[in-house]
Amino acid sequence: MFILKIKATIVWLLMLAVFLSLPGCSTLAMPSDSETATTSEDIIGEDESGSEKEQTAQDIEQDEEERPAETQPEEGQMEHEPEQPKLVEYNGDIYHIFFHCLIAFPEIAYSQGVNGALDTDCVTVTEFKRCLEELYKNNYILVDINSTFEVVEENGKKVVKDKKLMLPEGKKPLVMSIDDMVYDPKKRGWGMVDKIILDEQGNFATYTKHKNGEEIISYDNEVIPVLEKFVKEHPDFSFNGAKATLAVTGWVGILGYRINRLSENRQSEIEAVKPIVEKLKERGWNFASHGYGHRRSRDISYNLFADDTKKWRNEIESVVGPTSIYVYPYGQKLSVDDPKYKLLLDYGFKVMCGVETGPKWKNYGHSIYMARQGIDGFSLRNYKKYLEPLFDVTKIIDLETRGT
Repeated sequence: MFILKIKATIVWLLMLAVFLSLPGCSTLAMPSDSETATTSEDIIGEDESGSEKEQTAQDIEQDEEERPAETQPEEGQMEHEPEQPKLVEYNGDIYHIFFHCLIAFPEIAYSQGVNGALDTDCVTVTEFKRCLEELYKNNYILVDINSTFEVVEENGKKVVKDKKLMLPEGKKPLVMSIDDMVYDPKKRGWGMVDKIILDEQGNFATYTKHKNGEEIISYDNEVIPVLEKFVKEHPDFSFNGAKATLAVTGWVGILGYRINRLSENRQSEIEAVKPIVEKLKERGWNFASHGYGHRRSRDISYNLFADDTKKWRNEIESVVGPTSIYVYPYGQKLSVDDPKYKLLLDYGFKVMCGVETGPKWKNYGHSIYMARQGIDGFSLRNYKKYLEPLFDVTKIIDLETRGT
């Protein structure tokens, strides 16, 4: 009997072990993922819940700190658009200054045999750079001459109106023009460059071949590359990207390229200069007529003046594009009653520029007269008083190069 009871007990224990080993029947079985998610907070005691939630928040904060920089930027490192200057209406005089080609090689220009042939009409590279620095310090800002006027229609008639200038507060408008940038081949060896070029990266440079055969490419000896660099370094010296007006003649081409009708290589020269013209216009430069043959407007006959104007349109405007600006050669202006003036109006010119000792602006309704002041060896020596509103000439003139 005792043995039977032991056997029964063993059988019962074996059956119980089998039963408890079945899934879901053991209190020691690992909970499923879903059970873990729903019961994790139940396991935490009521007194521990606050400390556990605080630890969870710290973990989250730590995770935030460990995120990549682009998703968690540090304070003060946010990118912002440059703040635009406040624009105010300008109501004062508009100064217009002009230069000629620079004395690029003073060692040649003032050498024996050349004897400073460019001294009176030109400035040195050093003087031009000093001008830019002083104008900038005196709060001048370059503006496009074409932004100073507009053509509107009134009672079925086109009228030229002064255009309101809105400029950065404290700035004064300055129009700049460059005369005769043609590089007359007869003046080679006088100390100027030979031509304007574009390098492989599309930057402006100059090319010069000296009499000894030496070829020079420079980015620092003529108005165009020097002004480009200055504006790049001082963008607030230019309003809306304005640079200067190139007042060109036509009788020996432009910018050192012989595109005049008598040139043997006219077509190839046109193709060579076109990319330069387009790049100039793209970079804020514009063109004006300075007459085809640089003739004195009042001294020549009407027929010769008409022929001169027609040639400029056919040979030069066809390359540089239309312009509303006429710059009188030698500054010799015409009366509005002169038939030659009427001819200029018929050709579409709206602004006629002469030379004075200070700013002058007169609107005739059909056109505008705008005075310019020349910056050259003569004016630096003799017109200190007239140039004072622009700069102190004693800070400009390069006596070391000029000698006197």
